[in-house]
Amino acid sequence: MAGGFFFCGSGFARFSAAFPSTVDHAPWHGYCSQFVVSMFTPVSNLRHGRIRSRFLGFLAGLCLFVLLLAALVVWAAGRFSPGLLDSALISRSGSSLSVETNDTNLFVGRIAYGGLRLTSSSRWQEKDLIKARAVKIDFDVASFSGAGPRVIRELVLDVEELVVAGKEDYLTDNSLSDLVRAFSAEDAAGAGPSAPAVPYRIDRLSLRVARVRLVAGDGTDRRRVVADRQAGIALEVEGVTGENIDAKVWKPLSARLTSLAAEVGLDTVVDRARERILRAAEDLLKPR
Repeated sequence: MAGGFFFCGSGFARFSAAFPSTVDHAPWHGYCSQFVVSMFTPVSNLRHGRIRSRFLGFLAGLCLFVLLLAALVVWAAGRFSPGLLDSALISRSGSSLSVETNDTNLFVGRIAYGGLRLTSSSRWQEKDLIKARAVKIDFDVASFSGAGPRVIRELVLDVEELVVAGKEDYLTDNSLSDLVRAFSAEDAAGAGPSAPAVPYRIDRLSLRVARVRLVAGDGTDRRRVVADRQAGIALEVEGVTGENIDAKVWKPLSARLTSLAAEVGLDTVVDRARERILRAAEDLLKPR
């Protein structure tokens, strides 16, 4: 059989030499060679090759589908993050959150909200708690997947107004402390054995609070605005870590809040004295 194919090939070559033409017969030699090779290739090898190629194609398609699904999940988490945060706040504290603009992109490590509004829980008639012009967190995505410190390149909190509603003892019983207690109590209840703290670094921290309003006697007929003034809180620090956050952030912030509380306390004393004088004057002027 091999001799027959050899004869076919040699005869075709002689025929081409005897009858030259302008037609290129080189492809025919290639087809003939492929045909001869295929005749001597086992059918099982061809079948295994097709199965292998189909399996590799299936794996490539599956990997592409998984990657697209992961990308969709990451995109959706950033796109709908205000709604997710709002649901978490409602379930844990009764507060709610809304934003006017959402420029979050988790692929590049950016969480950015504009026109943020955080409300108090249903316990308080004064609904507003925090009104922020901008909240921005720019972080290094790779640092959150490894074992090293979490790196936040920039953290910006630009608060337009902070409204704290309280009862008569508004310094201890107020809407802000309710929010803090709701999260700290649930975290403490669900906490197991203490885990080591995750190291972090904030390259740049910017905190601004323009105005503070303090309401006492919320929900009663003795409701009054204790303070409504410019806070003047502006904090700009760099290189914040877990080791120096007390010295760089909390101590300067607490000093400013203490100063503001002292001013509010002095105004409160004056206001209460004025109320007593007015009540005494009304009692004296009442007809007997």
